[in-house]
Amino acid sequence: MNKNIQHYFWDSCVFSRYLTGEPETHVSDIEQYIADAKNGLIQIHYSTIALAEIKPSHLVKRGFGDFNDFAKDFQGAFYPISPLPDVLLKASALRDFKYPNPNGGKDRILGLGDAIQLLTCIFAKEFL
Repeated sequence: MNKNIQHYFWDSCVFSRYLTGEPETHVSDIEQYIADAKNGLIQIHYSTIALAEIKPSHLVKRGFGDFNDFAKDFQGAFYPISPLPDVLLKASALRDFKYPNPNGGKDRILGLGDAIQLLTCIFAKEFL
């Protein structure tokens, strides 16, 4: 990993926003990050859980047949990280933690995809 450039970790929601253009806010910023990544100025990492979280209908809006088409078009811009068993075990433990709902009401738990994303990001920061 090149430590001389900036590294970003994207949740699947960033990809979804880029692919669908909805909401429109910050789509141009996302496009600029992708252009910078394609030019080797930054590296964008993501958890492979995004492969299950990005809907095929989102890919079609930008003219991609599937995630592989998308990845080929942006080859060198995105770096996948597959969560290791230790990451998945920690994600499982994290999901046992309840946190207050900011809108009041019943406590919330972290969803499976979000837990895996979060722990994969922490792994990437510590070990890559």
